[in-house]
Amino acid sequence: MKTSFHLQIFIFLAAAVVVAGLTGCLAASDNQKIISGKNISPDTFAQVVAGKTQDFVSAQLGEPSSKVKGDNGDEVWNWRYSETTKSSSGFIFIFYSGNRTENLTIRHVEFKDNVVVKTWTD
Repeated sequence: MKTSFHLQIFIFLAAAVVVAGLTGCLAASDNQKIISGKNISPDTFAQVVAGKTQDFVSAQLGEPSSKVKGDNGDEVWNWRYSETTKSSSGFIFIFYSGNRTENLTIRHVEFKDNVVVKTWTD
């Protein structure tokens, strides 16, 4: 007995719906946002200029994520901020799609003798 193409598709979809109904899930999706570090606005960071002291910078920006001392007496403070968005979706356990995006900002302040000499952002 020949079965038409449309009938075959209908049978397949009907079977998939029945199986999915038995498992309790037809479609699912998940979105998640993960924030790490301290977000320092460009306006706030712009107030940190050459000649300002470490005490001023600490009061303006808060505690840095890391401090790195150089051999020549300089020190670089770093503030790291990231936003990661994860999203995923699936349909009847047959199709799965996932996406991840990360926005990373690192603000740097270089000091020499406890005074700002340079700032930059990555």
